[in-house]
Amino acid sequence: GTITVADITAPVIGATTDAPDPADPEAGDVVTISTTITDNLAIATGVANTFVTIVGIGNYALVNVAGNTWAYDWDTSGVAENTYTIQITAEDTNGNSDTDAAAGTITLSDATPPTIGATTTVPDPADPDAGDIILISVVVTDVSGIDNVTYRINGLTGWTLMYDDGTNGDVAGGDNNYTARYDVSSQPANT
Repeated sequence: GTITVADITAPVIGATTDAPDPADPEAGDVVTISTTITDNLAIATGVANTFVTIVGIGNYALVNVAGNTWAYDWDTSGVAENTYTIQITAEDTNGNSDTDAAAGTITLSDATPPTIGATTTVPDPADPDAGDIILISVVVTDVSGIDNVTYRINGLTGWTLMYDDGTNGDVAGGDNNYTARYDVSSQPANT
């Protein structure tokens, strides 16, 4: 007779790394996630078999780049600044699989400064009248959002918070147009 021995051994997932260094990637970088996977027979390929899961983003097929090394190049363009958990799943050609649910994390940071548009003032602050309230407005945007915007009039004021909430002269909240009111009468004459 014939004796058939079934393979019941799952692949072994080794250490997972990412490059550039996990402390350095910025949103928009390409991050290479790589791991080692070994099996007593052969590793099955394709996104349904051997893949990386970037939790909250999706599953992506790992590609065998050399020997037991598998990798995926994650283009983080348009991905929010955050910390993402990485999971690795490997399956052999007989359907045995293993998942490393805590293969690592990647923290994307935002190193790009906000964009500050032209500042407008109404009325013209070059020749204010006593009692004028000058409305100062500026459009500020950033891929990660804006925490706060402040202004300072050199020699006259400290840093003052501007608003994007439909108050203090701001027309509509949430439109990235930050506005503040400056009371000219609070300053000494001829300044």
